[in-house]
Amino acid sequence: MRRVIASAVEVDMDKQGRILIPAAHREDANINSDVAIVGQIERIELWDRNEWDKLSDPRAIDRKSVEERLTAYGI
Repeated sequence: MRRVIASAVEVDMDKQGRILIPAAHREDANINSDVAIVGQIERIELWDRNEWDKLSDPRAIDRKSVEERLTAYGI
């Protein structure tokens, strides 16, 4: 967490409401082309689309672990 917060940078939106993700952040996240924007209760995450698709593949999800985590959040 410390590394992430320490590397935070402010970015501006352009006139079309877009933001530029700094190159160092894209490299750290292995973001190469398409981006998935994922809501995580109190924050959002940006993922390389291919990596997100692999991670969120229903066949790869440990349902018991997900249920336990959701229960911990009161969901």
